[in-house]
Amino acid sequence: MGKDYCEKVRISAMAILEGEAPQLSATEVQEHLASCADCRGELEQQKQVTELLSEQRLRDFSDDLSPRIAAAIEQAAPGPERLGQPIVVTVLVVFLLACRTIEVLPAVAPGLAVKLMPVALITAFFILVKQNPFKISRNIGFIGDII
Repeated sequence: MGKDYCEKVRISAMAILEGEAPQLSATEVQEHLASCADCRGELEQQKQVTELLSEQRLRDFSDDLSPRIAAAIEQAAPGPERLGQPIVVTVLVVFLLACRTIEVLPAVAPGLAVKLMPVALITAFFILVKQNPFKISRNIGFIGDII
């Protein structure tokens, strides 16, 4: 009997132990295990591993991680000292947008200028009131707090 048959016996033996339908009959498995020491040893090792794994329990994760996550986000949030000079960055962005708009407008129909005007007005408004519309509020609760 070759390695392929031994593999079928091992698979069938484990299937019998787990209550599944084996490839070989139980008598064929028993006869082969009586004559093959390698398969008996392998099956015994598999039984031991199965017993060890069945004794393991899943750890209960009932801790509320929301406060620790909020604290970590708070610490990682860049403060004003880390942002550099926001005025300089804003002026540079407006300058670059103005240059690009002046460059593109002569080649484009006047309809694009009309379409870009609301975006320019909204951007200018947020610059004047010194607010960032994309700023993440730190007062937002977590999903677990809402539910």
